[in-house]
Amino acid sequence: MGPSRELINALTPLGVRVASPQLVTAVIDTGAHSTVLNPDVVSRLGIKPVGVASIVTPSTTAALTCNRYHVNVYFSEDFVVENVFAIEARMGGVPYQCLIGRDILRLATLTYAGPRNQFTLEF
Repeated sequence: MGPSRELINALTPLGVRVASPQLVTAVIDTGAHSTVLNPDVVSRLGIKPVGVASIVTPSTTAALTCNRYHVNVYFSEDFVVENVFAIEARMGGVPYQCLIGRDILRLATLTYAGPRNQFTLEF
């Protein structure tokens, strides 16, 4: 996970140091409309919000207003999904820092092989 290409291009000529991409543990969430980052990832990246978004989670009864960030999602050094609007939200003690939502999944084909408990994601 890293700052968006647009943010890098805007800040670099101004002499502003932009954080390097950070390794995060992520889970694919076909129920999530958007990609979600926990606050620790946002803090490590040192990025500023570019707006807000309302979300409803399985554990809330009313919409929450969350900060939204412009990021790049790195699946490897060779493949990145650029300029994603990710939402910052606490994830309540789960062992991952990011939900990969349908905003990214809509660009790919997700195949789940249940008997083998394996998935493939092809872009």
